[in-house]
Amino acid sequence: LKSCRAKPFCASSGSMASETTELQSQRSKHGDLSELIDRMETLAESKLYAQLTDCIVEYVNQPSVSTSQDDIYKLFDNFVKKFANMMNPTKFVHLLSRATLQMAKLQGAEAALEYATGFTEQLSSNAAASLLLRSLRAALFA
Repeated sequence: LKSCRAKPFCASSGSMASETTELQSQRSKHGDLSELIDRMETLAESKLYAQLTDCIVEYVNQPSVSTSQDDIYKLFDNFVKKFANMMNPTKFVHLLSRATLQMAKLQGAEAALEYATGFTEQLSSNAAASLLLRSLRAALFA
């Protein structure tokens, strides 16, 4: 696996307790995916961010999660975004895209566009991630 950028933990978004609460919520909705959720929790605690990112991608690609009304958005907002600085930037934008598409259905495209735009500065140092983010914003704007 390709190593992700090593940057300090983005602690401004809360504590590990809030991340654990979101994982518990996901576990209660998707009990059949408990192994994946347990692995996410272990990888986050172990600070194995490249593996964590891959595990999250695997989780959101599960049919019961990908077809849910808001599980990807909630997971992203309450868990994933806290690890933004440690994740592969293009995979982060992929997860952001999945989350904002759910958000657009629930809260409207304008709210989803505003949410996605909030990550512009954070992702500006990575050309591929910036391009993907611009594409996402254009798709939400259309």
